[in-house]
Amino acid sequence: MADNLKNEGWCFDDNWHSFEVNLENGESAAEGYAEPRMKGVYRVSQNGQKLPVDFRLAQLWNAMEIMSVSSEKNFEVRTEVWEARNSLWVYSPSIWDAKNGNCIFSFEDENWSADASAWKDDTTVGLCLRKFPGNHRPESFSVEIDCLTLQAKISASGRALPLEHLESALDKALKFDR
Repeated sequence: MADNLKNEGWCFDDNWHSFEVNLENGESAAEGYAEPRMKGVYRVSQNGQKLPVDFRLAQLWNAMEIMSVSSEKNFEVRTEVWEARNSLWVYSPSIWDAKNGNCIFSFEDENWSADASAWKDDTTVGLCLRKFPGNHRPESFSVEIDCLTLQAKISASGRALPLEHLESALDKALKFDR
């Protein structure tokens, strides 16, 4: 990461925001204003050139929150928080391997929201999920995810499925209101 980021800026959705970066103990810390939803984040140098962004630094600007951490601190449920409507917040979840910083699961559709997360043990988390805008039945799902085996169980069906099939299985289970 460049050491001379001071007085440069970020461009989020074609809006300009200034920032300052402090590098302490090899970690990035940012100060300034950021939008809650940022797609296509890049930095803009003083001469106007678009520059790539270190993902760790971009995360600081993202509205990503840690919702829960496993007992041994090996895994985390993180949410990207965004306002879908006036005072209606969606907490788009992802599950991270905290030791190596890899995302092991996230929804492709940002409209999935985690209302709660609870760790059953260090590798298994239970999530209460709903999908915005909520014009469907059931209103929510209880899901159990094993972060080691990368398997998921939807409580309604009780059968295990590969984590990469979780989103499509949940979508198929939705019955939309008319």
